[in-house]
Formats: sequence, structure tokens, C-alpha cells
Amino acid sequence: MGLIRWLRSFLSNDDLTVVTFGDSLTTRHEGHDEPLITLKLEQLLPDLNWINAGHSGDDVLSADKRFEKDVLRHHPDIVTILFGTNDSSFHHNVSQIEFRQTLIKWIEEIGSERVILITPPPVDEAKQLNKRTNERINAYRTIIITLSQKYQIPLIDLFLIFKNDSRYPEILHGERNDGLHFGEAGYNLYAASIAKCLREHFLTHP
Repeated sequence: MGLIRWLRSFLSNDDLTVVTFGDSLTTRHEGHDEPLITLKLEQLLPDLNWINAGHSGDDVLSADKRFEKDVLRHHPDIVTILFGTNDSSFHHNVSQIEFRQTLIKWIEEIGSERVILITPPPVDEAKQLNKRTNERINAYRTIIITLSQKYQIPLIDLFLIFKNDSRYPEILHGERNDGLHFGEAGYNLYAASIAKCLREHFLTHP
């Protein structure tokens, strides 16, 4: 991964611009003045330049329409990509072929060395009845895992991180309490996993 070696050799951490690209899970404020994921990442890694490119309600097809404006125009050093929650829902129902093809397009346009792929977290199915199931989410998660292996991209398996937490499914409880939009505990896990991945794969020092 030549670009990662280049970043480590020539850039200090405060030169790095990281775009977090996603849906409502990336853009929700949960009672704060800015997106909660951005707030927590700024606390964990304050020397990095954080740009939040989340948009509520997006699947990969709608997000692709703003990809140039919200991601590429910032010339990011690193982009985290978290989609699949809406794509796998019964009402969006983005085909797995379209989901995979769109992710590949983004990976190749950004550059695989600059990407971190994140799997969508599970939902509380009792509260997401007739909207989403973890079985369907897991199918899109599998696509993300496969692409991370194909392109040798760092992967954050948020689905597994949430599922393995002793507080699951309580951590899915956010302001809306809909079994989908999680709150403080979930964002702590989300942010910590991104920070850990950046330290392991991109940053010059912890």
C-alpha cells in the first residue's frame, strides 16, 4: 500500500484530511451542536482535519449523486465509507449488484489506499419490524468484507463490534429509540473503531 507509506513518510497527522461518508448514522447530532461522530473523533484525534459527509436517508445510489461535491472536492487523504443500513431496508431495497458496483466505483475514484470500509451495524429487529432485518444487513455486510479483501482495504466490522458488545442491543437506544439510530454508547464504539484503524494503518504515531 504505497500511499500509506508515503503518508507516513511525508505528512504529519495535522496535514491529514479525513472525510466520513455515510447516511444518518454518520450525520446525526443526537442532541449536540454537530454530528456526534465528528465531535467524538475530534476529541480522540484533534490534530486531524475532519469533514462530515453524512446525509440522512441516503443509500449508495442517492449518495453517489453528491459524491463529487461532498467527498472528492475536498481532496481527502482518507475516506471512511459506511453504507448498507438503508440499502438493505425493505423500502430502499438497493440491489446487491448496484451496491457492490457503486462501492467499487468510489473505491477506484478515491484510490483504495485512501479508503476505510465500515460495515453497517445491526438493528433491534423488534423496533424495525417490516423495515430492516439483520439477515438482510448481513448480506450487504458480506459484500463490504469481500471488497475489503479484494482491494486490501482496512475494514471496520461495526456489525460485529456492536453484536459482540455486552450492552447489545441496549447500545442501539438513541434519541429516537427506533432500534436503528443509536446514541452515545454506539457513537463511542463507532468513533473508537475509526481512531484505532487510523492509528494502525495511517498515522505516524499513536
